[in-house]
Amino acid sequence: MGFGKLCQAVTARLISNQGLVDIFRNFAWLSIDRVIQLVVGLWITAWMARYLGPEQFGIWNYAFAFVALIGAFSSLGLDTIVMRDVVQRPALKNQILGSAFVIKIISSVAALLLCVLLAHLLPLKNQLVKFMISVMGLSFLVQAFDVIDFYFKSQMRSQYVVFARNAAFLALALVKIGLILRGAPVGAFAWAFVLEAILAAILLIACYRARSGNLAEWKIERRVTFNLLKSGWPFFWAYISSILYLRIDQVMIGQLLGERSVGIYSVAMRIYDIPFSMLVLLTSATFPKIIELYDRDKELFFKRYAQVTTLYTIASLLLLAVFFCLGKTAISLLFGPAYLEAYPALLVLSFGLIFVYNGMLRSSYLSVSHNEKLILTTSLFSAALNIVLNYFLIRAYGIVGSAIATLVTHFVALFLSNYFFEATKRISLIQLEAFYKFKF
Repeated sequence: MGFGKLCQAVTARLISNQGLVDIFRNFAWLSIDRVIQLVVGLWITAWMARYLGPEQFGIWNYAFAFVALIGAFSSLGLDTIVMRDVVQRPALKNQILGSAFVIKIISSVAALLLCVLLAHLLPLKNQLVKFMISVMGLSFLVQAFDVIDFYFKSQMRSQYVVFARNAAFLALALVKIGLILRGAPVGAFAWAFVLEAILAAILLIACYRARSGNLAEWKIERRVTFNLLKSGWPFFWAYISSILYLRIDQVMIGQLLGERSVGIYSVAMRIYDIPFSMLVLLTSATFPKIIELYDRDKELFFKRYAQVTTLYTIASLLLLAVFFCLGKTAISLLFGPAYLEAYPALLVLSFGLIFVYNGMLRSSYLSVSHNEKLILTTSLFSAALNIVLNYFLIRAYGIVGSAIATLVTHFVALFLSNYFFEATKRISLIQLEAFYKFKF
């Protein structure tokens, strides 16, 4: 089938299926959101890095990673559960949203108190870091309004979420530019972080009132509250594990090596996040089709699984070549020569992308085959492994050691572990074959 006929077939299929139209529209809005965040965010971050220099940029990133870790504990795994329950029980929408809102308020206040307490109890040498952590923790107080985000996504009306979050993001990007031009201290960027969270919450409320109703209609119901907490518990631990997996390295680098090393390593992570984020978005868009195919024809499902895995693996090898050839140039052009020390860490991280791309469909397969407990098990093990490896390898090899820890964790969690579970033995062979059965 030629490319033109393929496009016509896809278009006809979309037009004939309103559900797919909704999925595509929802994906398009989320893609816009991701592209804006990546492009503008990278530009602003690079400008901040040049302006602040490695040490103060490291202070910013250390505080951000610390707050992200504590903030994970306030999530309670509610996002997936709220979206599922609103779709399945639309008559209880107000009870679900109201109960989730109260849970989020309590957990957010607790997270803020924990954030301030740890910032002052832990042996942080820099008082500015303690100040920034305490200030940025104030953003937790408006996280309760994330339930509006969950609601719009459950209704496939992500355009309102994209509008609210990106309007706040772009407005505060201008504020950050103003801070840079006026020569503001790094602490001012912590207040900008809080202001962005507040503005996004205000805009979410405005969108909800304009399109869906009044927050005063929300109700608290004990039974609904209990069910949300009970159902969200596995997702909570999986989310905690993923945040530890992604953020603990910067916190440990700050503790073991200092803020300047955090600043250098953060540049490598920022560039590494670009292909990682785009792959996550692409995979999430295909998830509904994966569910449909698995239910209809399992053999065809595994055939398509193998084809996509091979394609992703080839893409990862091409990305490795790009990072190897252009990594230094990208760091120098975007962030400046002061951050060229990030290149060895970026190169090691790019090897990790091979296993990320090769095993990206793994979670989708485990979800659709009802092996959620295996996702939780491997997530918890990966987080623990990553912490242990970071502790020893950072001491031995600096920020490159942290990148090695990430590489090894990706290899074990997404590739090697598949050989030890009955549910993943077939996809383990598919992932292995992707390295030697493809044709260029």
